[in-house]
Amino acid sequence: MLSENGARLVLVPMSNLNELQDLPPSVLGATDVPFYSNNQMLMQTVILGE
Repeated sequence: MLSENGARLVLVPMSNLNELQDLPPSVLGATDVPFYSNNQMLMQTVILGE
């Protein structure tokens, strides 16, 4: 839904990795989907753009 509405970046917890298997390639190709496994990784990605 986010990608269809113009989101270019969607942060996804590692625990949801299996759910992405059901997404069509067109959605994944238009959206950057970095994964994070803990809050520190999430904050580094959001604040520092790493």
